[in-house]
Amino acid sequence: MFHHQSSADIEALLENLTTLISRYPKYASARNNRVQSIRTIYGDGLLVSNTQKSLDPEQDSLDEKRKRDAAEVALSDLATAIDLLSAASLSKLST
Repeated sequence: MFHHQSSADIEALLENLTTLISRYPKYASARNNRVQSIRTIYGDGLLVSNTQKSLDPEQDSLDEKRKRDAAEVALSDLATAIDLLSAASLSKLST
């Protein structure tokens, strides 16, 4: 059965994953999970430009900055996770 998570629950999970990644930066699965949490919060279109603006320009700029920051974290996490799980990185572990 699917349990719907509240926004506060997902934000808390995101904070916990960020703490975990700061302690274990080579934990690829945690990075992937953080990307999925960001995607849950901001939606699938996070990396696509949105032309809709709010009526409050100050709020709009805060929201846009938050989205840009989240997109940067997501892209960085994906690149790092892919690198950590690449054949070259994995072969270093076996030597």
